[in-house]
Amino acid sequence: NPESDLAFSKKFPRKFGGAAFSLRGSPTFMTNSGDWIQSANGELVVFPPSGSSDLGMSLIVPKLTTLLKIKGSSQKKIKNLIFSNLHFVETTWVKPLQGFVPSQASVVYFTENGTVAIPGAIEIEYAENLKIDQCFFENIGSSAVVAKEGVYNAEITRNIFSKISASAIVMGADLKKKPEPEGVSANGKILGNFITDVGTNYYGSVGIFLGYLSGSEIAFNTLKNM
Repeated sequence: NPESDLAFSKKFPRKFGGAAFSLRGSPTFMTNSGDWIQSANGELVVFPPSGSSDLGMSLIVPKLTTLLKIKGSSQKKIKNLIFSNLHFVETTWVKPLQGFVPSQASVVYFTENGTVAIPGAIEIEYAENLKIDQCFFENIGSSAVVAKEGVYNAEITRNIFSKISASAIVMGADLKKKPEPEGVSANGKILGNFITDVGTNYYGSVGIFLGYLSGSEIAFNTLKNM
């Protein structure tokens, strides 16, 4: 089991007796209406809800992980963008073949070569004066908004986040890899967001995660069903 090899070779997180493990991905585990799996060759197998037939079902199978990527550089930042009243929905993320062993609120996960960040439906890097306001995020297969290094004066305000597989908002660089001074995000605002049902697949996830960050304001957010 590649996950156990990765997990038990690490000092942290600490292992405790009686910890729960689960097995997934076999048709023999499909016992309830609505259960489904995707086989290794990409075939989707669905146990239809009671009272319906597979011919009458409508399925949404996401193909994209990241819907919007904003990436500048330390010398040339992307500036002055506003995203308002938009819906970001139905994304996927294919779990690594070596398994998923999380760290730091599931913002990163262990691999044989170190830690890797979980992607976002929106990814931002080296940007300035950016605003995401009154948008709707639902059925996201990874994290929703990931603002990485070098993000200045970003405002994430009055949005709704629902049914997010990992975290809703990640701001600031990974704590395991301290950025250069120009990579430390600063003066961000995360205000008035409604966040519910996060960590639906990656249970260690959180509503709002802050990494290397300076001089920012996080207030008046409602977090529910974490």
